[in-house]
Amino acid sequence: MAVNWSWKAKMGTITFEDYPDEGEKPTKFKVNIYRGNCLAVFISEWKNEDGKDMYNLFALFADEQHVKRISKDYPSLFWHKVKKIEVNTFYKESMKLVKLFTKAGHKVTCYYKKIK
Repeated sequence: MAVNWSWKAKMGTITFEDYPDEGEKPTKFKVNIYRGNCLAVFISEWKNEDGKDMYNLFALFADEQHVKRISKDYPSLFWHKVKKIEVNTFYKESMKLVKLFTKAGHKVTCYYKKIK
């Protein structure tokens, strides 16, 4: 399956914290949630040392059944520590995500921002 998403259809963000090695401080980072040809596409975005925009496919949820399978191995749905989830309820898929995130034990902050 080829994954496609729209840069204009940002559904929210998740702030993660990594699990550092002993003696190191944890690092926080954000991942954007985009609408795509699946339930949700999670993209990590940053600028490299030259200031060029970079991105990486962090994860994807194909559908609700896929999320149920993921939760068997990763009850929190991710392998990093989730610190904060924000979801734009403008999109019809958003409430499915909110339900799945809360079922996995995460607190979700919902907001409504109309996208043109």
